[in-house]
Amino acid sequence: MARVNALTWLLALAPCAGLVAQRPTLKPIDTDRPDFTDGTGIVPRGHSQFELGYTRTLGRSDTDAPRVQQTQEGLFRIGLSRQVELRLSQNFVTITPNTPTPRSLTGFDDLGIGTKVALAEQHGAIPSLSVEAGSRLPTGGRDVAARKFLPSAAMLFGWEGEGRWSMGSELAGERTPDDHLQLDGSVSVQYAPMERLQLYGEWYTFQPVNAGAGNAGEHYANSGVLYLLSNDAQIDARFGVGLNHAASKSYFGVGFSFRR
Repeated sequence: MARVNALTWLLALAPCAGLVAQRPTLKPIDTDRPDFTDGTGIVPRGHSQFELGYTRTLGRSDTDAPRVQQTQEGLFRIGLSRQVELRLSQNFVTITPNTPTPRSLTGFDDLGIGTKVALAEQHGAIPSLSVEAGSRLPTGGRDVAARKFLPSAAMLFGWEGEGRWSMGSELAGERTPDDHLQLDGSVSVQYAPMERLQLYGEWYTFQPVNAGAGNAGEHYANSGVLYLLSNDAQIDARFGVGLNHAASKSYFGVGFSFRR
């Protein structure tokens, strides 16, 4: 009887074993942090991805920019299909104004909702292409958030080299809290000296459009490191500096991302 029961279980479980064997192995987690440039990759269908981070920004002492700004960053990505993902973002902000008697302001920033759609894969020198579209919703704290609908859209380009090098670029437009158009651009270059380790260097800029003489563009350079703890988990660190007087002085941050 024991042999019959064992044989029955083997026959019943055989199809399940076949399904497990046929399940595709996912590529290592591909995050949109810690650099400014978002990648063209989409979270696999049926999976979700959490990208969490902390950034501290130092403003310039001779400007009205906040002397210290701390942000707890959160991005939640859900794979809806092979080409589409849903994106939700939420930050918690602490701002210390550059005043003689500063009083720190804290609260949640406006909730962000959007999507990323993959349009084309890379073919030789022609890069892969994805687009993002979304908006900030007026849900944040009165002291730290714009509390306005702030739509944005971006085009993302990606190049994967045959060796250890890769590159990405982003062109974006968004509505600012003072109701002007801002154009953003970036170039990020990545190098993987080891299978689990990746380094990057990046330049990016924010350029207000028709915002008046007092609103100059900002330029930044930053670099960082990403390390895979497993196929589905990653840690990162970054450091950046402002390249002109309108930009913040410097910033640094760390992050942790995982996929389910």
